[in-house]
Amino acid sequence: MKVSEFIATHLHLSGKTQVEVAREVGFSSSNIVSMVKTGVTKVPLCRVPALADSLCVSAQELLLLCLREYEPELMAIIETVLPGVLLSQADVDIVTFMKATLGK
Repeated sequence: MKVSEFIATHLHLSGKTQVEVAREVGFSSSNIVSMVKTGVTKVPLCRVPALADSLCVSAQELLLLCLREYEPELMAIIETVLPGVLLSQADVDIVTFMKATLGK
């Protein structure tokens, strides 16, 4: 899924307006949300946490999606140099459960 599709889908699911999301994220105009939603502009990476919070999605998922689409070479380096660091929330939940179960 492309970042623009992800944003459009989750904006719709959130029930929020572009104005509300722009305000929550700190964008100066709701036009920026529209431009991101249509793929005209990229999500500024520094805004990923706030945008994820506003849309009630995982910041990790949104950041990884942005990096894969916007910076594929950097993402490939991160995955090579830091293998296993990029765990999904489901993976983290499994590890947490296993540690609790095993008492470690």
